[in-house]
Amino acid sequence: MDEIKSISLKAINGQLPKVTICVPVRNGARTIQRTLDSLLNQDYPNFEIIVSDNCSDDDTAKIVQGYAEQGVKYHFNPKLEKWGESNWNHILTLAEGPFIANTALASGYLSKNSTCRLTIVGVYKSSA
Repeated sequence: MDEIKSISLKAINGQLPKVTICVPVRNGARTIQRTLDSLLNQDYPNFEIIVSDNCSDDDTAKIVQGYAEQGVKYHFNPKLEKWGESNWNHILTLAEGPFIANTALASGYLSKNSTCRLTIVGVYKSSA
């Protein structure tokens, strides 16, 4: 994995770069609604939220799918793993933004202020 870096998100051609917020989950029905509500309340204008479900057998899917109209993307990862490594790798393949944030880092820090700080998780997508 690339070295973790701290950067300033600055507008490029008048637009802030897209940030993909990754939410890997397994049996998260008890907390996923609070997590998604918090993430959707960010005032940073250019982000997507992707939830990758690692074979949950609770109501996680139903709850997350209820956020589809708000732009939350739900993906079922059929490869159950105890530690969820494949779930994290799966969610990274779905990301559209050049910057990736993990939910552990995302809550409460994204701001429309162009000088906000973001810790990059080490995945960069080429804009070419």
